[in-house]
Amino acid sequence: MEVLNYFKFLKWVCALNMGLFVIVFSLITVPGIFESEDPKSSVICNQTNSYTVNNVTFYDPEFAVDCCSLQFNSQFPDYPLISTSSVSEIFSGLGEFLQDLLQGTGWMSATYFYYGTYTPYTFNEHIRVEYFYWFTILTCFILSLILIVRSSSNSFGQSFKWSKNNRSLFFDLTFCSWSFSFNSDKAVYINKGTIRGAMKAASFNQKWNQAKGLTVKLVLIRALCNIAIVVVLGSFFYALYRVFLWSPQQLNQQKCPSSDVVFSETSDINEIGKLFLCFLIEYSASLLITFANIIFPYFFQFMIKQENYINPRTQLLLNLFRCITIRITSLLLTIYTQYQRVNCEYGCYDDQSHTIQICPEENTMLPTTCSNSNIVEKVSNLCSRGICWENYVGQQFYILTIADFLLQLIIMLVNQCRWSLCRKRRPLAIEFDVTSSVLDVVYSQTICWMGLFFAPLITLVTGLKLIIIFFIKLRFVRYICQPKDNFYQASKISSFLKFFLLIGLIVSVVPLAFFIGNVTPSNSCGPFRNQPGYYNLVLTLIQDMNSEEGQSFVYFMGKMTTLYTILAVLLLLNYYFLARGNAQSALCNRIEEKLENLNKRKKAMKESQEVQYQYNQSL
Repeated sequence: MEVLNYFKFLKWVCALNMGLFVIVFSLITVPGIFESEDPKSSVICNQTNSYTVNNVTFYDPEFAVDCCSLQFNSQFPDYPLISTSSVSEIFSGLGEFLQDLLQGTGWMSATYFYYGTYTPYTFNEHIRVEYFYWFTILTCFILSLILIVRSSSNSFGQSFKWSKNNRSLFFDLTFCSWSFSFNSDKAVYINKGTIRGAMKAASFNQKWNQAKGLTVKLVLIRALCNIAIVVVLGSFFYALYRVFLWSPQQLNQQKCPSSDVVFSETSDINEIGKLFLCFLIEYSASLLITFANIIFPYFFQFMIKQENYINPRTQLLLNLFRCITIRITSLLLTIYTQYQRVNCEYGCYDDQSHTIQICPEENTMLPTTCSNSNIVEKVSNLCSRGICWENYVGQQFYILTIADFLLQLIIMLVNQCRWSLCRKRRPLAIEFDVTSSVLDVVYSQTICWMGLFFAPLITLVTGLKLIIIFFIKLRFVRYICQPKDNFYQASKISSFLKFFLLIGLIVSVVPLAFFIGNVTPSNSCGPFRNQPGYYNLVLTLIQDMNSEEGQSFVYFMGKMTTLYTILAVLLLLNYYFLARGNAQSALCNRIEEKLENLNKRKKAMKESQEVQYQYNQSL
């Protein structure tokens, strides 16, 4: 059952991603394809409205957006990606094409996959692309939330089925589980195994309902294990944070060569090695996160064995909690480091004092640059935000998606090789770990949601990735793997799937909303390049409302006192339903105790009657 629930969950997530892709492609990408860049940019930037200081160009604020947009677009040549003039150039172009496909750079930066390619065009005076982009992304998040909650509500009945308050559980399994619509022996055999497993799960879970007492030695062992886990995780997160800061600096110092050196006639082994080193540096953070997602679950399982939890429910929940913590915290650290890289204004040149400084928030006087990459070391408190930094952030989440996908394929390939080598000597039983597979899906979808604003078409990549994994794992389950011998997991895993996906959605939306709410857009790309902030268009839309009552209502709902009041009401309702649920649970426990006492009294009366009957017979 757990394997079936996993594949249903995976298919549901694939359908969710493809649905989000259709929405984004229809409302953002298709209109963007038929809209061209402003032709006045080349005319404006040919005028004398710029300053060059230490090989860094600063533009007047009036022309900064157009000139920076032209500078960004000039990075992508118009010639074909793969030249067919010679065989070496074909392989060279193919190698560069594949490298950009893996890293999300180069030609991919000029496609509609990323935020930076979309322009602030206008359909008419009331409809602009900023509104389409903003509300389409918001619709994707709201739709995901509604679908997850709606799908989770369908699992409540199944969760109650395995609750200890369901006294008719064994009756339902015995008399209501069989289906008379089977028309093959294989289907009958499979259903028999399903019912047998459900029976074992029910009896196994009831066996461990009564918890055993704790000893001082056991408490001490568990405390030491948790301290060791916290120390190891803290060390990993600190190392990951240092890698995030170290990798961009190393890439700038290495001066990485192009992938042409691999296929050129004068290729040098040193240049090829340097290219490979640059590739590892580029993927260092993503590889570290992905390898941690593989190694740490084994470490957590070892710790759980040392902690000696008897109840399998406690083992499963604790293992899931620790595994999802390492994955989600890694993603939060990723978006935090990206926030630190871009949380400042661009550099400005003061022609009176002949100094470079941080631009004021509403700059209308000082010439500004398009990138801080070349001046970050010359000005204190200046971040390293580059030209079209939104594309760079989207590339990081794209790299995480590709790295996770490649590593999952490598793991399945290794298992395939193990099974192929060992099946001739003796059959090799490879367990299909549903817990780890579910966390892989949640991790992939969380990356998709986090990168959705910066790379709108990442939903397509995530959907295709999960579809490929679906068919590969389906083959593994049929021919190679077997489920883990954990009865509780088989009966309970379906009630946890959407809950973890909901956690991933919340973890994605909250930091992303904070990110785009506190960082100003880049001045060289994207539909918000003319805006002082991403949320300003919402304020502009409210101010343009014809109804004053509507404006007053929106402003009233946005006040902190109103939001605090709504939050207090929601908390009270939550407390009410929680207290009501606890009261109903307590009532069920009292009824259960009365039934047990009544059963004991009946048993005692029956025993006394038997004793009396035997005594009368003896007389």
